[in-house]
Amino acid sequence: MSDLPPDKPQEPEQTLCYATPTRVRPAGDVPLVGQMAIGCASWVMVIILTFVGARQFGIGNLLILPSVMLVLLIVLSLWARSRWRWRGALAGVLIGVGLTLLAVGLCFAAFAGI
Repeated sequence: MSDLPPDKPQEPEQTLCYATPTRVRPAGDVPLVGQMAIGCASWVMVIILTFVGARQFGIGNLLILPSVMLVLLIVLSLWARSRWRWRGALAGVLIGVGLTLLAVGLCFAAFAGI
């Protein structure tokens, strides 16, 4: 016959004791749409406060404060992404910026007579 060893019944593989994954979310279970709404609302608040502050205190350059606040909101949303796994906050801030630029563009188009 052949030189192969006789077939032995195989023993069942040993199961490993993995820890069950836990979902630790210190900020609670905020859905993705809520995270995006918070990000968008924070940008809208920055724009409103910029115009109120410019009118109240007579600030001449309106581009510096929103630019600084945009950088701070992006850093804050990246921090929220790493700490609480809020992946929608940055998207909400960027959607708010896009809607703001769209509104400004529509105002220019309306007043330019296009």
